[in-house]
Parts: sequence; C-alpha cells; structure tokens
Amino acid sequence: MRENQAEINKGMQQLHVSQDQLKDMIRVVQQLEQDRSNSLTGYNFSWTLNELHATSWNTATATGAIAFMDYSKVKRYTRVYDLQQQFMSLQNRAFDSILVVYGLGTLLQKDIKKVSNAQLADAERVLGLALSNAGAVESLETALSEEYTKVLKGVN
Repeated sequence: MRENQAEINKGMQQLHVSQDQLKDMIRVVQQLEQDRSNSLTGYNFSWTLNELHATSWNTATATGAIAFMDYSKVKRYTRVYDLQQQFMSLQNRAFDSILVVYGLGTLLQKDIKKVSNAQLADAERVLGLALSNAGAVESLETALSEEYTKVLKGVN
C-alpha cells in the first residue's frame, strides 16, 4: 500500500500537468475557431498511467490467510482494494479518451486554413471529454490516497 500511495501521489502531480496541457489545447482550438491567421506550432501533451498492485492482498485472499485476520481489518483492506480497483478501471476508461487526444496531432499538423469548423468543434469536444475524465481520475486518486493513509495509520 505504501508503494501504491507513493505512485498515486506522483501520479497526481503528473495529472495536474496533463490537465493544464489540456486546458491550453482547448484555448488554442477556441482561438483557431475565431481566427485562422494564427499559426499553430504543435502542442505538448503527456499522460501517465499509475501502476498499482494488489499482490499481497490477492495472495492473502487466495491462500485463506484473511481467515486469520480480525474482521475489522479485513473490512478495511477490502474497502481500500475495492477503491483501488475502481480507480484502475476509471483510469483505463479515461485513457481511451486520451488516445483520441494524441490522435489530434494529425489534425493540428494540417494547414490550419484547411481544417473545417466541424473538425475544430470535434477537437474541442474531444479535449473537453479528456479534461472531464482527468478530473474524475483526480477525484478518485485523492480519495484513494486518503484511504491508503487511513489504513496505513490503522484508522477505521
């Protein structure tokens, strides 16, 4: 759990960078919708997936070791690992929208005067969805980090 919490905390810092980059990209697209005379010089975007592990818990469950644990501890660990699984699922779903953001690179490499209003509107929608997904990931990251802290301190 300590390693997972360190990974989550590092991921939160990187997520804030990604969110800022998405906001910048949205602003650029909105500016281009208003004025095509601006030149577009590419964009920076990065997204990092958190790699979390549940090996210890899965082993304890598979071997029956949890039968020897106090019920309140089992309940606490189950809660945090269930939340971790929800986080991993959300992160994977968010990554699908991030792949589409990476795909915008081909659109933005075109002569901007040849990019249609519909294409720019679609790009803005894609970026907005990615930003929304990043916000959801951030919320669950925060909740998961708080749960790790509680469990590691022995708080119910």
